[in-house]
Amino acid sequence: MATKPETPPPAYRVFISSTSEDMKEYRKAASEAMTNLQAVPMGMERFTATTQTVLERCYEEIRQCQFFVIILGFRYGSIYKETNLSYTELEFNEAERLGIPILVFVRSGSIESNAIDIDDLSRLVRFKKRLQKSASNRLTASFTTPEDLRDKLTRALQTEFKADNEKKGGKISSTENNVDEYIKGASIYRKFILMPGEYCDQTVRLRVRFDGNFGSWRLKEELFEAYNLPVGKALYLNGIFVLGANYNDIDDDARHIDLFATGDAAKWILENNVTRGSVFESDFTLEWKYAKNIAGKSRIQVGASNAYIAKLILRTADIKLIAQNSNTAVPDLPNGIDNSSPSDLLALIKEMM
Repeated sequence: MATKPETPPPAYRVFISSTSEDMKEYRKAASEAMTNLQAVPMGMERFTATTQTVLERCYEEIRQCQFFVIILGFRYGSIYKETNLSYTELEFNEAERLGIPILVFVRSGSIESNAIDIDDLSRLVRFKKRLQKSASNRLTASFTTPEDLRDKLTRALQTEFKADNEKKGGKISSTENNVDEYIKGASIYRKFILMPGEYCDQTVRLRVRFDGNFGSWRLKEELFEAYNLPVGKALYLNGIFVLGANYNDIDDDARHIDLFATGDAAKWILENNVTRGSVFESDFTLEWKYAKNIAGKSRIQVGASNAYIAKLILRTADIKLIAQNSNTAVPDLPNGIDNSSPSDLLALIKEMM
């Protein structure tokens, strides 16, 4: 009796983000790389007449993808007037908000100086600096020709697909099927950091990125006591960024929060080599406690004060590892570039090639 062939898993969907006119050949090369891997390239080439705005359609496509590829050339791109940001940067913002793995490819090579708009380059440098600042958890590579991009992207996606497929036991799942729960949790978390007394003591599903450092045995006993945790038996992670919410109107200092992991959850984090840049998802408790003798306005302080402090508490080992920090970062940019003169910016082109 003939056996029924297994249904092949659905192909990975990869969103291609870049400027348009100057990157046509490179976008075509990126699409070829994905087609060679039986992946589905998503992006502006698929857009048809619709009542949606271009940005709404971009966001809809991104939500259907498992990976996001940004191809950075020598142009910042068309500006969306309501935000004064380019469509490329807004697409990047949405992918980061959703916690979709991001691969960054930066064009190098030569370009005529008279073909460069200084104002446009200033925006591009700022965007590149932003990518640099948060690049510890994403693959970044340079390329020269369309063929070079195609080959490097093919190899990068092969590695990413293999790792993701192994992690999921050979099953490829759609981002859109998994996104609602942690997006809903992020919405509650956003309210929590604005009004912790109103939204505390809830357990919500969150997808988080570890941007800070581990605490050590130097943590004060009062901190453990405030959250009813065993002294010396809870793992402390500061600089946790919750993915899935918009924090543009929230103070920079409030965009990160600290985390206590205890019991099996703490052991899971250590055993799975979770380090800075790692992304993971689980059920977190939102806690806001009155802690004595621990708060101060500076690192160098005389004594300490009492304060209500909000933290995330992780107690369950039912954790999903989304991404680990195993990638390279964008090279450093010169200090003070935000205030550079046109000649300084033109000199910077060499840094970007």
